[in-house]
Amino acid sequence: MESAAHGSPGDETYEKLPFFAAVGVREVIVIGRDNKVPEVFRLAGTQDLAVAADRDGCVASETLGVRFRLEIAPPLASSSKPIRRPRAAPRSVSNSTRRIAPGPAP
Repeated sequence: MESAAHGSPGDETYEKLPFFAAVGVREVIVIGRDNKVPEVFRLAGTQDLAVAADRDGCVASETLGVRFRLEIAPPLASSSKPIRRPRAAPRSVSNSTRRIAPGPAP
């Protein structure tokens, strides 16, 4: 599994695909670092080919036995109001302490 930052200096994710194919890696899953969109590349002969999404908008990994849904969530709306967290209920504190005497030596 690789994490890719498209256009980031030094990102060599896609340049590694021929190496993965040469050593026989059956599938490579690339997760976009910024958009979190998964891409699955499957070994076909001597090269890795991108797996197309099915009609449900999912890309399947045969090796892992999972399907990734290609959905990009909208950005969270920003709010100018601070988030208020509920206060924790006060705890009752006991002033008594117990002393534990050491047991007999084995």
